[in-house]
Order: sequence, then C-alpha cells, then structure tokens
Amino acid sequence: MTKSLDAVVLAGEGAQDAMPLGAGIFMSKGVANSYRLTTSDGDLMINTGLHFEAPEIKARFSRVSTGPLRAIVFTQGHPDHVGGWSHFDAPGVETIAQANHTDVREYWRRLHPFYARRITKLWARFTGEIDMTYQPPEPVLTTTFVDSYAFELGDRRFELYSTPGGETNDSLAVWLPDDRIVFIGNLMGPMFGHVPNLYTVRGDKIRSAISFIHSVDRVLALEAETLVNGHDVFRGADLIREALTKVRDATAYVRDRTIDGMNAGTDLWTLMSQVTLPAELALPQLHGKLPWTCAPSGRSTSAGSATSPRRSSMTSHRPLCGPTSSSWRVAPTSSPDAPARTWTKAARSRPFTSPTSSSRTRRPIGPRCWSSAPRSTSS
Repeated sequence: MTKSLDAVVLAGEGAQDAMPLGAGIFMSKGVANSYRLTTSDGDLMINTGLHFEAPEIKARFSRVSTGPLRAIVFTQGHPDHVGGWSHFDAPGVETIAQANHTDVREYWRRLHPFYARRITKLWARFTGEIDMTYQPPEPVLTTTFVDSYAFELGDRRFELYSTPGGETNDSLAVWLPDDRIVFIGNLMGPMFGHVPNLYTVRGDKIRSAISFIHSVDRVLALEAETLVNGHDVFRGADLIREALTKVRDATAYVRDRTIDGMNAGTDLWTLMSQVTLPAELALPQLHGKLPWTCAPSGRSTSAGSATSPRRSSMTSHRPLCGPTSSSWRVAPTSSPDAPARTWTKAARSRPFTSPTSSSRTRRPIGPRCWSSAPRSTSS
C-alpha cells in the first residue's frame, strides 16, 4: 500500500531511535531523513534535517555510533536537508555539496519570507507552532564539485555524482561501490516510483524533465542493489531497475506528448487535461501530478520568480525542457565504460584528509579537478 504524504513527513516525530540499515549505516527519520555512515576512521553524515529536528537527530546517532563525524554531504540545498548543519559542524568536519549549492541556498535565503508564507499555508498541519520566519546559520562548504567527486574515508570509498533535474539543480547521488548502495536524496521526490513533482504548487524554479531523465539514467547505470531516497530504503537490483526505468520512461512519454501538442498549437490547459500515460507506464500520483508535469514552467521566466501558471503567458510556457550537459551523461567510474577523464589514478586511492585547525579555510579532499576552492555561503 502506498504511504500517505502525512505518514512519510511525520514518521520522524518524537523521541525514537535511529534505524540500522545494515553495513554500518543508520537512518534517522524526519521531514527528510538523515543518514550516518560509519567507517574505520570516523563517520559521514548525509543531510542534517531541519534546524528544529537537529537535536533529536544528533541524540539518535549518538546512541548508535561513538565515532567522530568527519564529513557532511548534502544531497540538495532545500531547508529540510541542510537546516540542521550548525548542530553538527565542528573543527575538522568537511561539508561537501555540488557546485550549484551556493546559488540554490541564495535563492531560498533571499525568498525566505515568500516561501515561509506559502509553506505555512500548504503544510500547516505539519508545521504547527514552528517559527517559519527563523533562518538557521548557512552551511559553510569546504568542498564542491561540478560533475563527479570521489574520496575514501577509513575503509569506505564514496563517489558523488551530480543529478540535476529533480527537486534542485544541486542534487547529487552518493554511491558506495563496494556495498552497491546508492543514496539519491529527493531526486525523484519523497515517493519512490511515483510521478515526479516537476512543478510545485508553492512556486519554485524550473525543474527540467530532460535533466531529470538524464539523472535517472545516471543512477540506473550504477546497477545498485540497495537504493535509499530521502525517506526510505528499497532493496533488490531488479525492483530498483524496474522502478527507475518506468519513472524515466513515463516522464519521457509525457514530455514527448507535451512537445507534440505545443508544436500542433494545442493550448496549455488542453494539454494538461489530455496528456495521460498508457497503462504500461501508469504511475501513482501523490506528491507529483501528471497535469503539473505538462506545465512545469508555466510561470514568469525572466527572473525565475514563482507564479501561478494561470497568470503566465503562453510565451513563457516551456514544458519539460531545459539545459542539458554532456557531463550528466558521463558513466560512473564503477562502470567499465567510464571515460578515463572521470577520475585520475591518484584520486582513486587518495585517503580522506582534513586539517586539525579550527580555521574555516580547509583543504579540499579528493580529486582537485572537480573541487572548487572552499567558499562561504553566508552573507
């Protein structure tokens, strides 16, 4: 049975324990889950939850691991993934994100009053007495990358891959090649195997369907045996491959039919009512809806402002189209077809290192060809 959105979002409420997923990995449920991955030389954390969830997340993980936290990785820049960062940051802790993270955070920070009003209306049953006007400290990134990035921490190898096109253009996947486990965050939204939410009711930047398709292909190429998204864990290579393939093909089908209709002169509202999926590609619709997928960018495009599609002109309607990059199609390094330029030999064996100084200017880890200089996003 498909879980309700309420059940997914509220699953982490109250005092509870982190859940073991096996292989020294633990999950703390929340509005968006956080994960603690243990190694022989300290731990890595994936996402830090909302700011008000962070103390409970920290308490849960303290009961399952006594290892020092060595690195934090953000799968995207939304508040429910990064808001608790300041509770976990400390001297010697690396903070890693995709290179677009700073722009994503600037957008959300600048528009915080706008989003706070809309989120309060849409999610009032979840937010309760929470002060939605509060903005927690911004994460200070120590390492960013454009397309792909790898490092070793203790006895584990981590590979990070850019996967834009889902909820944000700084989305990334974390791949553990030795365990064949992939963490995709909310690339496909909170509901795995559903219609993706490529148009948000609250208003948001364009979510490109073609970029989403390329990103799903990238995850498919990993041939994962365990997939962990922002809310749950899914096991079995066949199940994962079938679900990813069906969502990708369904998205491509809707995109193609929308483009066909646009080229034929069909108006937006007709397309939203007429474009449907064939039976073999039918997907559940909960957080994402098919009519929204036909019009993911029916809004003002001059400054990325969020408006209703009803108030936008048809000239701004660019269904499921967006910029593409050949780098998004690069095969992962664990694939035998991976191009030689993806990783250098030195980068494959480079151990995780971080200085003991409390300075916020830290040495990047892993392949420098994909790392930028450390930078602060605070302002």
